Amino acid sequence: MYKISLSEMQIFLLTAKYHSFSKAAEVLYISQPTVTKWIKHLEAELGIKLFQRTSRSVELTYAGELLKDRWKPLLAEIEASIRDAQELSMNRLSTIRIGALDGYDFEKILSDYAIPFEKLHPEVQIDFNIYNLHELTEQIENLDIIFSNNLEYAIAKDHAFLKLDNLPFYLAVSREHRFARKRSITMKEISSEKLLIFPPYVSPSAMQYASSAFKLRGLAPQFIPVENTPSQLLKISQNQGVSILNANSIKGYEKKISLIQIKDFPFEFYRLVMYRPQKLSAATRKFLAYLTEQFSLEADK
Repeated sequence: MYKISLSEMQIFLLTAKYHSFSKAAEVLYISQPTVTKWIKHLEAELGIKLFQRTSRSVELTYAGELLKDRWKPLLAEIEASIRDAQELSMNRLSTIRIGALDGYDFEKILSDYAIPFEKLHPEVQIDFNIYNLHELTEQIENLDIIFSNNLEYAIAKDHAFLKLDNLPFYLAVSREHRFARKRSITMKEISSEKLLIFPPYVSPSAMQYASSAFKLRGLAPQFIPVENTPSQLLKISQNQGVSILNANSIKGYEKKISLIQIKDFPFEFYRLVMYRPQKLSAATRKFLAYLTEQFSLEADK
């Protein structure tokens, strides 16, 4: 039998995830030499080399890649089963940790579904928080369920998802803009405008998504990078550019920004709930089943 601990598996998976001994140590609040020592012990115990180390990076070997793919769901399942057993033995509340992306009215999910669910299941407690995209990305490992959209699905590619509902795209313009009184608009008309959009280091998908949409129409608009949603809305309201948004994104600016329906936007945009199938607690399974029933959802991967 191999003498392998769950801690070693966790250290290996975090090192594989970040391609860095120091980052794995930082996440686990231990020293880098400790990470190095345990990786060496694991390699010796298994009799295989897991990482190729250079002065600049740490890369998985083929054997290491195989173990990462097999161990990741296995460790998640073990951790979930232990948590369920602990909560059951101590007769304490089961907690579902939920994170939602800001700007998509997920607060309504909390009032319409999470609170009624807690009343139906008093043994379950829901911890629900709203994050910007950077914060949500940082919190992924600590969350049982994520509410986001298909545009930002890439932040958690190992998750399965349930589609909630479609969200139409609108062109958001200042009330002083020449288009402000239009009820609908085409992609061609939009392409002559300065489009305020998040750069790749803020949103990995936004620029690519928008570029692809215009490219399908044979258009190449001018994109202006903007760092965050408050800056984006402020610039739109001051007529310094326009943006393609959903209706929930302009909260607080309803009197300063007009929304115009885009008639020929080529892509579907929708809200979704994401989860890791291998890391579902009993309480999380109940909540997902409840959402599925309420929304008549179909799972995808």
